[in-house]
Amino acid sequence: MRLLCLLCLVLLLAGCKTMQPVAHDDLSRLQGQVERGDRVEVVTTDGRTLQFTVTDVTAEALAGDGVRVTQPEIASLRVKAVSKPRTFGAAFGGAGALVLILIGIALGGLMGGS
Repeated sequence: MRLLCLLCLVLLLAGCKTMQPVAHDDLSRLQGQVERGDRVEVVTTDGRTLQFTVTDVTAEALAGDGVRVTQPEIASLRVKAVSKPRTFGAAFGGAGALVLILIGIALGGLMGGS
């Protein structure tokens, strides 16, 4: 039972992170929005889509996984971050589902014992 509850919780919370757009017109302002270890998706001005884990953020470029993209090359930038609505929904939806499961188990035990 505990394993089932833990598995449900992990599956619910796995969907809490989504790619969030980040303003990229001035990379020097990315401090706190994009940091080392963040997973990013960059669409370049020539149409390439690059996904990588950031190892370095400077005022001139983002780098990671053998890729370096300068500010003028970036058409759009998204960073994988916690989605508050999804996290809220998962937490309360999961708690509600767990309560219903426990009520069902309790009722099943009561009816089976009569």
